[in-house]
This record gives sequence, C-alpha cells and structure tokens, in this order.
Amino acid sequence: MTHWVRQASDQAPSGGVWDARPESLAEYRTYVRSRLWLPDEYEGRVLRWVTVAYYNTAGMAGVAVGYAIAWLFARMFRINVAATVAALAVALWLLFG
Repeated sequence: MTHWVRQASDQAPSGGVWDARPESLAEYRTYVRSRLWLPDEYEGRVLRWVTVAYYNTAGMAGVAVGYAIAWLFARMFRINVAATVAALAVALWLLFG
C-alpha cells in the first residue's frame, strides 16, 4: 500500500488539479507496459493480471473518452457543430424512424 501512496504523492501536481496536465495516450500505453504501477513482490500474482486487464480495457477507454470530451469542449465551434449534428440526427430519426 505504501508503494501506491508514495507513487501518487510523487505524481501530484504542485498547483493542484488546475495545473495538472493529462498524459497522452502514448504516455499512458508506455506507463502500462513499464509495469511501474506494480510492486516487485506482486510480479506473477493475480493482482498483476487484474490490473493489466483494467489498464487495457476500462482504463484505456476512460482516457480516450476523456480526451474526446476535452477536445470537444475546448472550442465553442466544436460543441456547436456536435449539438447541431446530434439535433439533426434525432429529428431525422423521429421523423423517419
């Protein structure tokens, strides 16, 4: 447990949440492959495979969705276009569906 607490405190940004910069998908994949999140005494145990499964499924999906949301909301034009396309799609679906 102290391994993860030390790791979290080392990675915390000095300015809090507002100064945090998310890692890229490439950095995320490098981190997962490096196994830095796994203490040496857990190598070969079930915990390793459970966390590998998480990092390669829900973890990757969460990072990708987070980036998509951040990209969409970063510019007003993008969200307006997305809202317009969604509204047209719903209208067409209700009209012809």
